[in-house]
This record gives sequence, structure tokens and C-alpha cells, in this order.
Amino acid sequence: MKNYMLAAACLLGLTACGTMKEFLSDADKSRIEARPNGAYAAIASDEDKKEATNYASFGAKNFCEKKGKTAVILGTTAKYDGLSTEKNDKLLKKASEAALLAGAPGKAALAADSMTDDALHEIQMEFKCE
Repeated sequence: MKNYMLAAACLLGLTACGTMKEFLSDADKSRIEARPNGAYAAIASDEDKKEATNYASFGAKNFCEKKGKTAVILGTTAKYDGLSTEKNDKLLKKASEAALLAGAPGKAALAADSMTDDALHEIQMEFKCE
């Protein structure tokens, strides 16, 4: 009985590794939503705005290529979801990095840094496949 359970656990582990690899591919870092008039939106989120933009762009390009077409970008909107404003969160992050480098008490500097860790940039890139 133990051998069957061990084999099942190993099989589940191997399956999870394969699934995780697919999940972490660039193609899966954006989602595509249908919009009116034959348009679509590639939506991606990341802590780094440039990365989120790259994921959305790659998602749009990949989606259209699967249809044998080219993505034509119609527009892009960006949304920031953080503790405060994007500017204030950047200042807080820089201040905590400076405090750590200066040898300030670790807990206070790390607390300030961790306050900005959950901030995300969401990019919505509208496009058509032509």
C-alpha cells in the first residue's frame, strides 16, 4: 500500500513540475479578453511596469500569430495598485534601501521595503489581429 502511495506522490510531483514550467512561460503571463468590434485586450500585471508591458505585448503578438495574423496595437492603459501613489511607493522603497545600506536597524528598513512588495502595475493593451 505504501508503494502505491509513494508512486502516486511521485507522479503528482512530476505533473506539478510540468504544469509549473508552463505556468511560468512568458505566454502565460498575460490573459486575453474579447472586446467589442473584433478587438481584444492583453492584460498583464507585474511589480515592474516595463515587464508588465512586455508581457501584454508578447501576449497580443502570440495570440494573433496563432491565428496567422499580426497584432495591431490600438491603445494601452496602465493602472497602479500599491500602498500609496506610485511616486510615493518608489520613494519609500529607495528610502528603505538607503537605510539598509547605511546600517539602520534592519527591522524598520525591511518593514518599509515590504510595504511596497505587493504593488502591481496592470497593463491593458487593446489590439486587433490583421
